[in-house]
Amino acid sequence: MSAGQMLVGDIDDDPLAEIVLFREIPGREPELKIVQWDDGEVEVRDFALGGLLGFLADLDADDKDELVLVRIRVRKFDASEVSPANLLAYECRDGEFALTHKRELATGVAALTGVDLDGDGRHEVVTSETSFEGDVAGRLSVYRFEPDGRVSVAFRRNGVLEPVGFLRAFRSGGATYFLARGFNWQSVFRMWEESGAFHIAPVAADAAALPVFADANLATAAYSAERDMFFQFAEDDRTRLVPAARPGR
Repeated sequence: MSAGQMLVGDIDDDPLAEIVLFREIPGREPELKIVQWDDGEVEVRDFALGGLLGFLADLDADDKDELVLVRIRVRKFDASEVSPANLLAYECRDGEFALTHKRELATGVAALTGVDLDGDGRHEVVTSETSFEGDVAGRLSVYRFEPDGRVSVAFRRNGVLEPVGFLRAFRSGGATYFLARGFNWQSVFRMWEESGAFHIAPVAADAAALPVFADANLATAAYSAERDMFFQFAEDDRTRLVPAARPGR
């Protein structure tokens, strides 16, 4: 599979991480592949799922990752990042994916990530959103995936981000930070919950000290904590392992 995205996480009940490959191309059936290791052998399974963007996050505090996908609902020409989208969550059950949550958005999603912002063990999903009409630009939204199947909005603010192609959360010193990147720019900001409300503040950061996932090959690499390595697609569609660089190494 080429021109797709890759994620790494534990989506089932075994102790090993799986590789999730997916893509969504206009006019074609969505594709999703799960690559896992079984008794030293590599097993690849295909599913009729896919999406424009995706992320693995523990939405229900069961120590297993759920798959969050962004799928285009109404395509606006070729501008996928501004086309109204569906936010979908799937749980792997007995080797199959079950849809657990769905929320229709009036905007497109340019980037998303997941992180536990309030310390309850469940990840919130954070998105950067923009509308085709232009009334929403760089909106930052935080979604909670509730146990009853609802997807609620915990935070929303317009005009926070310039057009982004990458958004990831990382923790340092007990605080949660976000790295956002667009064309020829990058920014770091902090987000936290206090008195039942979320707050954000920009943070000055030395580019050399930013996490390794700020590398240019963002859409083609995914981190494995078990191996402290990145799985990365090469141009010939082969997968290679890249050591995780750290400041001071």
